[in-house]
Amino acid sequence: MLSLASTADVLAALASARSIRFSAYLLHPGRVFAALDAAARRGAQVVVRVEASPYRAGALGRLNARMVARLARDGADARVGDAVHTKALTADGVTFLDDCNWLDRGGDTILRDDVANDPAVATTKGDALALEMQLLARARAGEAIDVETESFGNGPISGALERAARAGANVRLLVNARDLAKNPREALAIAALERAGVEVRSTDATEKFAIVGDDVWVGSANATYGALDQSDWGTLVQAPRGRCHDAFEARWNASKGRKGRAT
Repeated sequence: MLSLASTADVLAALASARSIRFSAYLLHPGRVFAALDAAARRGAQVVVRVEASPYRAGALGRLNARMVARLARDGADARVGDAVHTKALTADGVTFLDDCNWLDRGGDTILRDDVANDPAVATTKGDALALEMQLLARARAGEAIDVETESFGNGPISGALERAARAGANVRLLVNARDLAKNPREALAIAALERAGVEVRSTDATEKFAIVGDDVWVGSANATYGALDQSDWGTLVQAPRGRCHDAFEARWNASKGRKGRAT
């Protein structure tokens, strides 16, 4: 069963768990890392996998390597690897799924899943985005579609949003400002959506979800094409609609339009 959780729930699970599996794209210092390290030091079985070259940036790769080395020194099976993008934690059979990187800033959407190997949760980027497309395809003319993603590009989600907008849906898209500024191809893909009637703004957040009616897609997969076999998660749920809707509205109201003007 999927339910909305929090960083406090994650920390409580880590405090007593004997068996832990953890993955992230970026492994930051903070309370989640400290809880993983404490579990390793007390003798829990701790397996950690993080991306070797996040954003292809040497500094971030070195950060992940340092964090992994610390965990390994304290007894964890901790390693870097390729195509590790999912943000998932399993503690004594209970899984927590984060759409960001366990940032512990109160902005992540975290789900708890009490079903082992839950078939409702996709575990690759391609399958996760397929579930998001299923949700977007349900929208009807005049219905609202709200999508937030860290990175954006031409691909299945851009196509689904363009079709929905041209069919008369009211589509809003929030993208991460940092990623947009560094990616001309993303700007071109967004311009095409704007011509189709999609309203686009930018935010500092890195959450990833889509809202249509009472249904929500949440995941760690960005709305981009490529690396569809990489580790990512995505699922369709109803439980966090209020939290996701409120978070989206707050960021939308504080966001910037495409020309950088406060809107």
